[in-house]
Amino acid sequence: MPDINPDNLDVRVVSGLFPEIKKWNDSKAETLRLLTHHQGRLVPTVGGVLLFGSDRERYFPDAWIQCGRFRGTNKAAILDQLDVSDHLPLALEKVFEFVKKYAMQSAEFGDLRRKDTWNMPMEAVREDANWWSDN
Repeated sequence: MPDINPDNLDVRVVSGLFPEIKKWNDSKAETLRLLTHHQGRLVPTVGGVLLFGSDRERYFPDAWIQCGRFRGTNKAAILDQLDVSDHLPLALEKVFEFVKKYAMQSAEFGDLRRKDTWNMPMEAVREDANWWSDN
């Protein structure tokens, strides 16, 4: 995105998600493909702005997630909803928590231990979120 300078990336969020990176710099941002060279200068990539742009709503106003829980199957009565417009990695966490909030959990009792099971495989929800964030 050649019209934006690298300062548009929210380094606090990046640092929070990558705590193993002790000192944040442009080289690390290039390695993560958040920044790239364009006509002799360093600029944020589309992915960098979508993931960590401090002004991403200006450039991508449709980059948000809407969750809903409905009564029945016709989607006429909404019981709860969540609109998330955070940085995308943080938004995925909120969406996952919303899904978990309404997923039903049961317990199977063995000889010594209880095993909790969800009515949907949480691995599938996590896997979809990982696929989306990887692509």
